[in-house]
Amino acid sequence: MDERFDFKSFEETLAQKGYLVFIREPAGLKNRCDLVAFGSDATGKATLSVFEFKVGANVNLDLEAAKLDAMRSETGADQCFLVSDDLIYRLSSDGFSLERILEIPEIEKNGQLVTDDRIGFQLINQRISGHKLGEQIASISKLLAELKFEDGLVIWDRPSIKMNGKTFRDAMIDIYRKRASKLSGHNFASRDVQYMIQNLLRAFTDVTDVFDPFFGLGFSSFSVAETMMSRSGGSAFKIRGIEINRQAVAEAEYLGQTFPKSVSIEIEVGDSLECQWPKTSLLVSELPLGVKLQKPFAIEDVTCTSIEELALLRAASSVRNGEISHGAILITSRGWLSKSSSKRLRDKLAEMRVVKGLIGLPPLHMPFTSIPLLLVILQRDSLEATTGELGSDWKSHISGEKGNLYEIL
Repeated sequence: MDERFDFKSFEETLAQKGYLVFIREPAGLKNRCDLVAFGSDATGKATLSVFEFKVGANVNLDLEAAKLDAMRSETGADQCFLVSDDLIYRLSSDGFSLERILEIPEIEKNGQLVTDDRIGFQLINQRISGHKLGEQIASISKLLAELKFEDGLVIWDRPSIKMNGKTFRDAMIDIYRKRASKLSGHNFASRDVQYMIQNLLRAFTDVTDVFDPFFGLGFSSFSVAETMMSRSGGSAFKIRGIEINRQAVAEAEYLGQTFPKSVSIEIEVGDSLECQWPKTSLLVSELPLGVKLQKPFAIEDVTCTSIEELALLRAASSVRNGEISHGAILITSRGWLSKSSSKRLRDKLAEMRVVKGLIGLPPLHMPFTSIPLLLVILQRDSLEATTGELGSDWKSHISGEKGNLYEIL
C-alpha cells in the first residue's frame, strides 16, 4: 500500500457513492490488494469492489489488468479498479484490459437495506476491532445496546442504513465464532446446527412456540422461529428459554429484537435443573456436554450423574406426559448410549416409548467441543427408533438432494 495515497479522502468519496464497508489490505488473500469495499445494491445484496492504487509511477496497464483479474477470481469481486494519481481505470468484463472512466460509479441503492451477512460481519467487526481480546465481549454488548431495532430490522448508526434481522443474526454467529466464543463461554448454535434443525422441522407441523432450557444466545430457538414464521406467513410465535449466564441473557434479548413484533421472547435467568419448564409445542436444545452434577439426582427411578443425562430424561418425561406436545430435538454426546452406568437411563427411555430417532452426527463446527455428537428426536408414542449415522455429506441427506431424514423420522 502506497502511504502517499489519501485513503481517508478516497473512502469518504466511496461512501458518497453508496459503499458501506472498507477493508485496507485484507489479510488471507493470495493476491494482495490495497482496498476492498462492500456496498448494498437495490435488492439488499452485497456488491464488492477491489481497488489498487499507484502514485507517481509509470503504469503497465496490461500487467495491472492481469493482477486485478486474479484478484477478481479470488475474491468474487463485482468490479475491480485501478486508481493512478488522478486517473481511474475499470477492469473489463473479460479481464484482459483496463478502460478509462471519469469517476467511480455509484451503487444503485434503495434506502441501503443490507441483506448480505458479509457486509453485516464487516460492519460489526469494524466496530469491535482494535479492542484487546479481553475487551471484545464488552464491545459486542455495547454495540448491541447502542443499535436500534424496528420490527425485524436493525437500524445502524449511519444515515439511512438498515439491516435485515436475519442478516444481522447470521453475521453475529460468525462474530461469536471467530472472536468471542473462546472468551465468553456463551452457548450458541453454529450455522451447521441451525441448518440441521431447520430441515428437521419439516417433520413437525403447527409449532407455535419453542423452549430451550439451556438457551445460551438463543440461536437454536431463533432458527426454529425463522422457519416457522416463514412457513406460516408471519403468524405469532413465542420463544422461551432458561439461561444461567446473565450476560448471555442480555445479549440474547437484544438479538431477539431483530425479529418482527409478532415474535415474542421470554428468557428466565436461572438454573434450568431447578426452574420449572413451561408447557410448549417443541423443545430444541444443545445439552451441556460432560458436566457432572454436584451430587447424583434421581428422576423417573433413574439416578443421573450428569446434567446431560438429567436434562435428557426430563425432556423425555415431558414429551411422554404431553407437556411438550409435538416433541423435542436434542443434540447430546454419544456416551450415554454405550456406558454401562447409563443402562438404566437407556432402559427407561425405551420404556417411555418416546425415542423417535438416534442419529450419529459428523463434526458440526460447534465451539468448545470435539466430543462425538448424537441427534436425539423425541416424540410421544414412538414404537421404534430410527437409528443411523450421517457422514461428511450429511447436508445432502437431510436437504432432499440425496434423501430426506425428516421423512424417515
